[in-house]
Amino acid sequence: MSSMSTTLPLVRALTAPARANSSSVGNSSAPAKQKQLTVRILIGYNAILEDELDLVAGNNLIVLETFHDGWGIGMHPFSEQKGAFPLGCVEQPDDVEWASLIVSLNPPTYEEAVSLGSHAFPPFLSSAAEEYAILKNSIMSKYYAQDMIDSKNIAIESIKSKITSFESCLEFIDTEILSAKSDLDKAKNPPQESALALESSKSQMDVTHFKQTLSQLQKSRSHIQNVILKCDLQHSKMIEELKILTDALVELEDLREQLDCLIRRTFLGDKNEVNAAPQIFAKDLIKWKIVGQFENQLDEANFKRSLFKETKELLVVANAHLHAALHSWEVAYEANFSNDSSTMKEESKKAIEEVAEAISLITIAKKT
Repeated sequence: MSSMSTTLPLVRALTAPARANSSSVGNSSAPAKQKQLTVRILIGYNAILEDELDLVAGNNLIVLETFHDGWGIGMHPFSEQKGAFPLGCVEQPDDVEWASLIVSLNPPTYEEAVSLGSHAFPPFLSSAAEEYAILKNSIMSKYYAQDMIDSKNIAIESIKSKITSFESCLEFIDTEILSAKSDLDKAKNPPQESALALESSKSQMDVTHFKQTLSQLQKSRSHIQNVILKCDLQHSKMIEELKILTDALVELEDLREQLDCLIRRTFLGDKNEVNAAPQIFAKDLIKWKIVGQFENQLDEANFKRSLFKETKELLVVANAHLHAALHSWEVAYEANFSNDSSTMKEESKKAIEEVAEAISLITIAKKT
C-alpha cells in the first residue's frame, strides 16, 4: 500500500473524538458535574464531523462538558449551536481546572467505546490531538499560497508592462518638450529679416501659444512621473508580498512534514506504547488490515488478469491452427474418396503440422 492509504484511516481516528452520544446522556457514562463557563477561542478549528463546532479565533465559547480524551461539548453564545470541540483550541481560565468538568469515570474499554459508537482515546493522545489541530489549521491558512503566488506573478508582470508603457510615453513627452522649447526660442528671437516681415502681434501670439504648449507638456510629464512612481511603489510592494507568500509555501511544506511526522510518531513510532493501551483504535486497525488484504488481492487479480491476457492470445492462435488442421483433414478425407493420393498426403501433412503448432502454443500457455 502507498503511504497515503496507510495514514488516512489513522488521521480520521485522530480527529474522531471519544465522547458520549445522545443515547448515553443520563446513564452511567454521563459526567458527575456540569458547569457552564465562557472561554476565549485561541485557535481556529474547521469541523470535520457533523456534530463538531467550527471555531473562530478571538470569539467566545460556552463550555458545557469536557471529556477525558481532550474534547468537550460547547455552545456558541449567539447562535446557541451546540457541538464537540477540541479543548486545546480554547483558553483555560486560571481559576478553573478541566478536571472539574471531566467525566468522573475510568476511560471506557474498547467494548464500551464500540457500544457508544465512539473511539477510546488514551491519555497520551491528548497532546497529539491538540498538536494535530494546530498543524491542521496552520496548513489550511497557507493552503492556497501557490495559487496566490501565481496570481501575484501575473499582477507583477502586468504592473511591469504598465511601467514600460508609461516610460515610453515619458520619452515621447520629453521629445515634444525639447521641440516646444526650440519653437519658443525661435518665436522669441526670430532672425532680423524675418522679424521685419512679420507683424509684431502675430509674433506675440506664437510665443503665447508655444508657452502654453510647453506648460501642458511639462504638466503631463509631471503627471506621468507620479504615475510611474506609484507603479514602482506598487511593484515593490508586490515583490515583498511575493516573498511572504514564498516563505508561506516553504512553511507549508515544513508543516506537512511535521504533520506526517506527528502521525507516524503517534501511531507507527512506538508500537509498545500503542499496544499497551486497551484496544486503541482496534476498529481502525482491523479495517486497515482488511483494506491491506483487499489491495493485495486486487494486485494479485490484476497480475493474473495480465497473465491471462497473454495466455488468451496464445490460445486464440492455437485455436486458429486447430481450425486449419480440421480443414486440412476434411480436404484429405475428400481426396481419399476421389483417389487423389498426392492431395491427401499434402493436406494430411499440413494438418499434422497445424496440430503440432497448436500443441506447442498450448504448452507455452500452460507454463505462463
